[in-house]
Amino acid sequence: MLNVTGSDVPGPRTPEAKDRELGLDFAKGVLIILVIVGHLIQYVVYRDGGFWESPCFKWIYMFHMPLFMAISGYLSWRALLRKSFTRAIGDRAVQLLLPMLFWYALLEAAKLAILSSSASEPASVLQCLKDSAGTYWFIWAAFVSFLLVKILLIFNRWSPWILFVSVILVALAPVTFSILPLIKYTFPFFCLGFSFAQSREWWTGITRSHKPLLIMFLSIAALVCFLTWRKDTYIYNNLALVHDMQSAQNVLLMLVGSAAASAIVIVLI
Repeated sequence: MLNVTGSDVPGPRTPEAKDRELGLDFAKGVLIILVIVGHLIQYVVYRDGGFWESPCFKWIYMFHMPLFMAISGYLSWRALLRKSFTRAIGDRAVQLLLPMLFWYALLEAAKLAILSSSASEPASVLQCLKDSAGTYWFIWAAFVSFLLVKILLIFNRWSPWILFVSVILVALAPVTFSILPLIKYTFPFFCLGFSFAQSREWWTGITRSHKPLLIMFLSIAALVCFLTWRKDTYIYNNLALVHDMQSAQNVLLMLVGSAAASAIVIVLI
């Protein structure tokens, strides 16, 4: 339908679109709960390093952050493709970084007020940025992933091959500084979500026509990865570094297991 100026007027949203958004909202809500449960397992149930071998902890950490990033990439496709570089990055910084920095500053001010008698000198700006990066690394990872994909789109409007090559280069980059290993781990899933959004109808057709077979295959893959998942499989321990055959197996197992477990959730919603 067109208005008098000739511009498109969005019609009523289809039930499918509404269901899809509700599914994503539900998935994000479940993932937030799983983050809390994972931290409870780590800091309350286990007070030593035993949480690495916890089946529940292992199950949660196989997919919760990768799926978060995949959903973020999926929901970012309009901003990445339709907005200019400066507007897209500015809007995303306001959406992600500004609330995070405000919340961090608020908590730091509260800690200084409560612990003023025993607190040392206020931390430097550099230390504050380092602390915020460590605490809210997933927000920085989402922002950096968005920035990298937007930069790639400057050189080519939409090329899955360029995106694929960037995923390989980022995942294999031999860097361990600060939260860069976590960005290396989650960036491929952001790109997968973004790519899925570009070919949504094609992927939806495949999942609908082969859903039982797809779920069975993904479940087997996820189960095998779950059973072979060890302490060194976690990104926090292997840092996504490949320096020998064993480390390569750990990184590959981590990525495949996370992808399979995340894909099961995506197919189900």
